Amino acid sequence: MKSFNEYITEALKTKEIKASEFPDPLSKRLKAIFQTKGDMDGEEQDDVVQTRDSSWAASNLKPSQSAIFLGKALGMAIGGVKGGDLGSIVSKDKHILDGHHRWAATLFSEPSAKIHGIEANLGIGDLVPVLRALGDSIGNQRRGEPAGGDVNIFKAKFQDVLDAIHDGKNMHSGFYNKDKAEAWLESIGGEDELKNRFAFIQKQTPPKGAPPRIEMPVIDADKGDEKLASKLLSKGKLDVRAPYAKEDIDESVLAEGIHLEKGWVNVKNNEIIHQIRMKPYHVQMIVKDPKKFGITERQIKSILKDRLDDSGMWDSDENTDVAFAELRDGINDHDTSIELLAMKKGWHRFVFNEGYFSVVGSGTIRDLHRVSVALGAELGLFDESEKLHNVELSLRMANGKFHTNQKKYWRIKQKSEFLRWIKYGGDPNRLPKEDSKRQDVATARSIGRYPPGSDEFGSLKGRNVSKKYAAIYAHKEHPFKSFREFINEQ
Repeated sequence: MKSFNEYITEALKTKEIKASEFPDPLSKRLKAIFQTKGDMDGEEQDDVVQTRDSSWAASNLKPSQSAIFLGKALGMAIGGVKGGDLGSIVSKDKHILDGHHRWAATLFSEPSAKIHGIEANLGIGDLVPVLRALGDSIGNQRRGEPAGGDVNIFKAKFQDVLDAIHDGKNMHSGFYNKDKAEAWLESIGGEDELKNRFAFIQKQTPPKGAPPRIEMPVIDADKGDEKLASKLLSKGKLDVRAPYAKEDIDESVLAEGIHLEKGWVNVKNNEIIHQIRMKPYHVQMIVKDPKKFGITERQIKSILKDRLDDSGMWDSDENTDVAFAELRDGINDHDTSIELLAMKKGWHRFVFNEGYFSVVGSGTIRDLHRVSVALGAELGLFDESEKLHNVELSLRMANGKFHTNQKKYWRIKQKSEFLRWIKYGGDPNRLPKEDSKRQDVATARSIGRYPPGSDEFGSLKGRNVSKKYAAIYAHKEHPFKSFREFINEQ
């Protein structure tokens, strides 16, 4: 059994993530929500990790795992592998997450050959736990050492390389051909050149604390997992950075996402579209029923086509239909330009989740206020029992044909301040000052400050206080039982 110190020294160092949020292995509960957990933490942009297609000379890349097998890598090199698509994510510090044997084969065959992959803007210490957990959530099986006793390239000697080429040792018996192997050796410059290339590979050691192969991520390129990983990272779907969403989520909604309140509100006709699950997404609601939002399918497709034309996409008509279908089916879950079409018709999108509340529209702060009042009155979102510690209010505007910008933004961090804004309206940053007099019974009780017959020092019983003072704290019940009553009273 490993000691605690051995576990500490083995662990890859992380910089942006909290390793304990990515347990190995994932629990059943975490597997069920892992691919959408980034949507559940109350912050919209904190988990976005930029990704891009890129290419590098094989000699400029580094491994991330501590086991690469000599026979397999040599067999691929002799078979003609040099460069090509790794089918892998590559960290910003140029460590590959998969495709190690293709990389090693290329270093044997042609070290300057280009290798293609997807670069993610995270260091290797952060990527390994994140992608290992993603692979687990997909259901991929971990990979151990290959059968047949192949030797680890980092522990091999040059004689092992020669034995593999001349005698087939550790090579796959069904594919090894001595004449072909020796011809390949001559084509790269003979044993001296092979020795140099082998020495170079052995110098490209994995990062300190690299886990064994069985603990490495399995992102299967044959199933397109690397593209899925890129999409989830770039859209902030994986809960990469703090704040982290809670794991204790209602079992009844695990299949579709955390239990929440979300939807659309129209300030022109007071209509509310309300749901308590992650799907359908806000833009998906629009695309599935454009007429409901006062727009047309043609308007939506026009935005999609203009965007594709601008990017130089060939056959943009066909790809427009594909892009529309991906939004309708929830494959793509975000398009602010299409949402803006609905906002111009009076619609406002809202999310309420674990003390977080946001409203986005395109009109005025007065509209955001009306939406908030309506949601509180109709859905009881802001009643006494509801927590509220982060409110975001924003207005958006068009930026060209198919982009949007944030026009105005307000943030309220305390429920008491939010309720003051509900009371007064206007700019949340310029609310009237509260009366400096002692709070009356209704106010003191409404914020739940003290129980009846008590003040900040405890019970009034047996204390020598004035009748006037005692009357202030003698209240019997909360004057407002619901948010609707609070609004009507104000």
